[in-house]
Amino acid sequence: LETYLRTNYSYDVNIRLPAGQEGVSWFLFRSGNRGFCNYFSTAMAVMARTLGIPARVAVGYTNGQLDS
Repeated sequence: LETYLRTNYSYDVNIRLPAGQEGVSWFLFRSGNRGFCNYFSTAMAVMARTLGIPARVAVGYTNGQLDS
């Protein structure tokens, strides 16, 4: 799954989800294979679950130092 996403999709922080679209399906099938971290992580979790691999996405902030 990681290799598939890494080789077939590009990281793009400027991509915008069009109105009325659902994030993961739009990213996987209609984005032109571009997206940012939320799209990649959610797509990975959804694909893993379809294969019976338990997965979840956690997002948030930490009070740690950058790159520490």
